[in-house]
Amino acid sequence: MTSLDADAVARRTDRDAFRSLIRSNPFGVYLVDADFRLSEVSLGAQKVFATVHPLLGRDFEEVLRILWPDPFASDALGRFRHTLATGEPYSAPSTVEQRKDIGDVEAYDWRIERLTLPDGRYGVICYFYDLSERQSWEKALKEGEKRLRLATDAAQLGIWSWDPTTDQVQWENDRPYEILGISRTDPPIGAARFTTDYLHPEDLPAFQEQRDRALRRESRFHFEGRIRRPDGEVRWIELTGATEPVDEQASIRFIGTIQDITARKTAEERLHTLAADLSMADRRKNEFLATLAHELRNPLAPITNSIALLRLAAADPVLSGKALATMERQVGHMVRLIEDLLDLSRITNDKLELKRERVELAPIIRQAVETCRGDLAKAGHALTVSLASEPIILDADPLRLSQVFANLLNNAGKYTEPGGRISLSAERDDDVLTVRVRDTGIGIPADMLSHVFEMFAQVDAARGRSHGGLGIGLSLVQRLVRMHGGTVTAHSEGAGHGSEFVVRLPLSVEPGIREDAPPP
Repeated sequence: MTSLDADAVARRTDRDAFRSLIRSNPFGVYLVDADFRLSEVSLGAQKVFATVHPLLGRDFEEVLRILWPDPFASDALGRFRHTLATGEPYSAPSTVEQRKDIGDVEAYDWRIERLTLPDGRYGVICYFYDLSERQSWEKALKEGEKRLRLATDAAQLGIWSWDPTTDQVQWENDRPYEILGISRTDPPIGAARFTTDYLHPEDLPAFQEQRDRALRRESRFHFEGRIRRPDGEVRWIELTGATEPVDEQASIRFIGTIQDITARKTAEERLHTLAADLSMADRRKNEFLATLAHELRNPLAPITNSIALLRLAAADPVLSGKALATMERQVGHMVRLIEDLLDLSRITNDKLELKRERVELAPIIRQAVETCRGDLAKAGHALTVSLASEPIILDADPLRLSQVFANLLNNAGKYTEPGGRISLSAERDDDVLTVRVRDTGIGIPADMLSHVFEMFAQVDAARGRSHGGLGIGLSLVQRLVRMHGGTVTAHSEGAGHGSEFVVRLPLSVEPGIREDAPPP
């Protein structure tokens, strides 16, 4: 074999090795020869040229124009020709273009260099890395982060992470600053400072228990409690968190959320209060129905007995008179009960209308006293009435106002032991009338003062003692007084110290006609 033949074999061997090296390369590599033809394509690059047939030996400009539109195709061709002619390499990081042949958008990092081929001439080799899949994942990741951010913003959630070893806290969004009431320029607050400066002392044990259980990986971290913000406002928060391993030494960190739940806690408290009120109202309704049945049944026995007495002693005027008086008294009691029920129903349904007129107070008080005089005398109560010497003129419904004072006097008599003292006084203070009804009765416990005007409420009912009535008289008083533009309040120093009810009403602005006050 001559030296020429040996050189030819060597060149062929080098060419075959070079070709094999490129074609078997799993990365994106292809070669453009001195005639500007695509001569070699690696395995990793074949998918880029998959739509070009035939491929090897084809003019590179033609190949590029099949794959890519202008201006990218023309610019890339110029780069290849410049490198082939001058040897100057070129790098193009993150080129994103839409493929002409398949319509998809693809992204590449690519670099071209000139090299000497086995035949001694120059060629241009291109190395590229397909970024399309990575950018697709990055885009999906950014979209996911965006959606997560929108979701946490919509839910008003703050996101945090905490390293128990260093007590360092990282806040992933701005919401924790807003919840804690501090500036965004302030550093995140570690657990130590959070428990001492922000956490409500009463909620500290629950926080520590949840934290310790989570550190022992017995459960996820979940805490609801109160914080005190720097401005002094107390708010409710909910903290949730889970642990994740940090390294092989079993170090962990917490990742979780913080949410302001003050509105929810307020709503829950109102719901509990409403449920308690409904339960109390239901209990009082049942007590009222039982009392109503009792109060309506009580007069029936005397009436029945009186009817039987009339039949037996029809010719005896004394017995007949007693029987008729008993029936009249008991029927009157039933009538008053029913009238109170009807009045309360009319007020509740906004169907009661006041028949206002310019009236003097004295006749109204006189009528109220006459209504109650029999019951008060029967119980042996001493009643004192004290009115101002000058006439007191009101714009009021005299019948309803008399009903107010009669109910107060009747209430005082009902809750005063036999032989007690009751007083009614009236005085004017500028343009306001003040009427006070005092008694020496059983008094009102402190926990009942705020409830005495409620429907079906009865003082001493909880002690198993009944003083008669339906528990609607004071509620009726309050509603009628309010309809007249006034107020009524209850006062007592406690059980056994009597009680006082104070009614305040606006006076008439025009002078009235004087009428003599009733005798004491």
